[in-house]
Amino acid sequence: MKLPKLATNDGRGIYKTAAVFDAWVRDLRDYLELAEMDLESSYAMIWVGMHLKDGTKMLHTQFKANEDTKHLGVEEFLKALRQYCIPFTSKETLWNEFQAIRQTFNGRTLPIQDIVNKIKQYQMQLPRISNWQCYHQLLEAMDAPLLQVVRPFINEDMDWEKLVEQYEIHDSGRRINRHSSHSSSRPHQRSRPQSKPYTPIRPSNFSFKPNHRFDRNRKPTPSTS
Repeated sequence: MKLPKLATNDGRGIYKTAAVFDAWVRDLRDYLELAEMDLESSYAMIWVGMHLKDGTKMLHTQFKANEDTKHLGVEEFLKALRQYCIPFTSKETLWNEFQAIRQTFNGRTLPIQDIVNKIKQYQMQLPRISNWQCYHQLLEAMDAPLLQVVRPFINEDMDWEKLVEQYEIHDSGRRINRHSSHSSSRPHQRSRPQSKPYTPIRPSNFSFKPNHRFDRNRKPTPSTS
C-alpha cells in the first residue's frame, strides 16, 4: 500500500492553528503505526525530523542534542513542538471565534447545517465547550426569521440530533419559499417572433421552357398565356 506523503511542518501559517497542527500530529502517528515503528525509538525521532523545516527543524535538532531531552521519544517532542507552534492565547482566540459564529455573514446566508458543523468543530477543539453552550450559540447564530419559526419546536433538553433535525426542516422550507418568491418576481422575457424563410417572387408571365439543353447564353422567353 502506497501512502500519501506527510506534509512538512514549518511551524508557520496554518500550523499555528491548533486544529491544523493536531490533524498533522494525528497523521504522523498513523504513519508511524502503519510502519510499525516504536514512538520511543530513535528511528521514529529521525523520521519525524524529516518532516520538519526551518524553525521546527531547529527545535528538533536542539531537542535531540540537549542532555535533558535527547533520551525522550516522539510523544514528548510533539508536546514541545505544540508549545512552539501554537500561541498561548489560542484557546481564547477559538472561544471568541466560537461566539462570533453567525448564519449570515458579509451578506451571505449559509444553510443551518453548515453552522451546526462549525459549532461542533469548535467544540472538538475546545472540549470545555458544553452541549448547553452549543445549543445557545446556535440560537444566537441563526437568522431571526428562522429562530422565530423554529423556537416553539425546540428546547435545551432535547437530544442534539433532534434539535438539528428541526433546524434543517424549517431552514430548508424557508430557503425553498424564498427561492420561489424570487423566481416569481422576475419579469418574463418576451420571445422574439421567428422570421419566415425568404421566398423569391417570380412574375406570373415569366417561365422557363423545360427539357431544353443547358445553354448559358439562352435567355428565358416570356410565357404566351
